[in-house]
Amino acid sequence: MKTVVVLFITATLLLTLVSCEVNPTPTNDPLTVTAGNDMFATADQTVTLAAVASGGTPPYRFRWSIESVPDDPDDPFDGNIPDFSESTSAEVETLPFDPGSYVYRVRVTDVTGRTSAATITINIGTTPLRVTVPEEGEDDESVQAIAAEPLALTTEINMDGEYTFFWEIVDGAEVILSSIDESTVTVTPVGVGEAMIRVSIRDNDSGDTARQDIVINITQGDSFLVRSEVPDILRTGQSATLIANTTNDDINPDTLSYLWEVTKGPNTRLSATTGRTVSITSDDRTTIGVRVTASGTVNGTMREAFEDLELVVIDSDRPRLVMTTNSQTEGVGGVATLELFADLAPKTVANLLRHVDEGFYQRVLWHRIANSADGTPFVVQCGAFRRGSEALEIINPPRPPVMSEADNDESNLMRTISMALLNNDPDSGTTQFFVNMVDNEFLDDSEFTVFGRVAEGFEVFEAMTEVETETQDVETGGSIRDVPVEDITILIFRRETTSSPDRDDDPKDDEPALGFR
Repeated sequence: MKTVVVLFITATLLLTLVSCEVNPTPTNDPLTVTAGNDMFATADQTVTLAAVASGGTPPYRFRWSIESVPDDPDDPFDGNIPDFSESTSAEVETLPFDPGSYVYRVRVTDVTGRTSAATITINIGTTPLRVTVPEEGEDDESVQAIAAEPLALTTEINMDGEYTFFWEIVDGAEVILSSIDESTVTVTPVGVGEAMIRVSIRDNDSGDTARQDIVINITQGDSFLVRSEVPDILRTGQSATLIANTTNDDINPDTLSYLWEVTKGPNTRLSATTGRTVSITSDDRTTIGVRVTASGTVNGTMREAFEDLELVVIDSDRPRLVMTTNSQTEGVGGVATLELFADLAPKTVANLLRHVDEGFYQRVLWHRIANSADGTPFVVQCGAFRRGSEALEIINPPRPPVMSEADNDESNLMRTISMALLNNDPDSGTTQFFVNMVDNEFLDDSEFTVFGRVAEGFEVFEAMTEVETETQDVETGGSIRDVPVEDITILIFRRETTSSPDRDDDPKDDEPALGFR
């Protein structure tokens, strides 16, 4: 069953579309904070304010306050003045208020006591911005759903123009989104309870943006999804066990029938094609695919579901990748070899290898060349942008974030590579990573996962630190700094033809020049 939900959005547009990746920051960079672009909202709407800090020494503490309100003899808040005195979060919510202009101030403090401040203006109008949910919804901003039964959310804008869309999961019960950059998104509920989905829309001509949150109330039905237990990494020559489970607690998974098949990997073998548990082996040094289909009668009705699994196969605990970069800047570009710590950060390594194996990083830019205030190289970073026709084009991560493995005793020292994070969340790493150009042990406190090192060709990244940088616009709005004036582009990023043999000794002992602890 598919339910279609239509979101009606009129001409007033507000808020920014671009989510901001939290980058590692040198301690001697000046502390700065932005409160976002000025926005438009409606008198009956709650607005979320979001600040982004950089520089200084994280973590940060934020304080929001109201600096000015409309010149009106009546109380514009109708007695409900927002109180942020107890909040130190980067994000706060305001209450609905009367038409007019409101100025909010945010002040950020880092761990050393340095401070910075910024303001944002909210212009309140009377044009409605709301979501209508025919029949299924309890109100204008909620919809009913059944676990494991997909539903469609569709935006409808009552004005002509070209728009960019971005859907995201905000909070609550687990759901799966597809086509997050289209006007319609398919939502597959997994858990039971409330889930909040957010759509952001940008007018490509004016740059104005709108945002709407939708609450999905999910109940349990007779349907189910298949969720299997699989290893993060599969070693060639070794077997691993795959176990099929369901997301419906009311269904005993042992009462269902199962069918397994290899969908990708000519040298991959299953111990059986039926049964809830099978073993798998593979000699394919790439990302392989397996599909498991579960079927059975539930409350008198035949139900069926399948799951497509991806397993990353390696032949060494230290697999290597070869990267070729290119630039119009003379002396910049070349070949470098990265060695990954699959034994120390298997989830993070598997995440990177999946993207490498599918060619995600082709034409991706090294978009951040960050130096400290004194000009000392700090980090170089990639994984978020390609070159668009007029500005930087954001690449939406094709997979969910990976859980942090920052507790693996590796430190952010020179030549190591680490995951970039979103909103200071250690479990938010996706496709962005950076190379530490100097010893940056202080980043360990912010839980940036170290998952590899530059084994050969470190001079390729050293040359990047010498290029001229600038602030550049992003196609969906906003801008980022420290971008090379001349693009530095990844042409090839692939696995090394032959991996180095496993090392029985501790790499921290035999290569002290790399700065390992």
